[in-house]
Amino acid sequence: MSRCNAADLRADVEATNCVKKHIPIVLIHGWGCDSHIWESSIPFLNKYADIITLDIFYRYKNVDECCAAIAEHLPEACILCGWSLGGMLATRLAGLYPLKIKGLITLASNVSFVANKKWPHAMAADVFAAFSESFSLEPKKALLRFSLLQVKGDPEAKKQLAALKKCASNDESLLTGLEYLSVIDNTQILSEQVICPALLVFGEKDILVPLSAVHEMKNIINKYQEVFIIANKGHVLPYIDNRKDNVLVIDESKNKVPVAKKNEDLMSIVNTFLENKLFLEHQRIVTK
Repeated sequence: MSRCNAADLRADVEATNCVKKHIPIVLIHGWGCDSHIWESSIPFLNKYADIITLDIFYRYKNVDECCAAIAEHLPEACILCGWSLGGMLATRLAGLYPLKIKGLITLASNVSFVANKKWPHAMAADVFAAFSESFSLEPKKALLRFSLLQVKGDPEAKKQLAALKKCASNDESLLTGLEYLSVIDNTQILSEQVICPALLVFGEKDILVPLSAVHEMKNIINKYQEVFIIANKGHVLPYIDNRKDNVLVIDESKNKVPVAKKNEDLMSIVNTFLENKLFLEHQRIVTK
């Protein structure tokens, strides 16, 4: 096990026995939890690649220093998959280190978690400030409240809340992580600097990342990048069970109105992305 101040890397040992079709997939968890949140996802992803999970510690004075420390521990080439803040960090890494990052998958990740004049499709600044203050005073109570917000509106809320509690982090750097959340703005990075194929997955019922943000992100991505909305999902935890989810696909031919596409779950969406012809075409181009 290799350790640094930014990330604790754990390679999934079972992956070595699987047939590999792609470069390694690196998983980055969200704020308030650790890398164990990915445990139920790893068996599905093992079909495609070696899996590396990161435990992120927010111990740097700014988010780009944190990204630089994480980048030092990434393979020479990898696919990044991040949830929530982890997806925001992954997006930033993909823009800042394009030679390393060959594919990007984000779950419930806005380009800016806190609303600003250029990107109003996010949490109001005063609401975020109030939460940050409550976390500094009563971290356990605030973390539970945040977990409840993440699962709200999801049919699997109880199971997901249990998963969040099991993977909850008590790392003292979480307050700094909130500072990262307050300042990250990936609008330009996603629209201009992320050149690799990307899959952006969102929950229809997510109250932390509004659908207006999803529609706007659809307008700034390129042909190698796509957006999926999972019906009746909250903050799209990477918690996988056997139940199939309805998926809403942004359909450009119908004025970007979501169209129901049944019998697909989160991992089938990810698997389809990894097997997509455009993704494979891009990989051939960049590896020549």
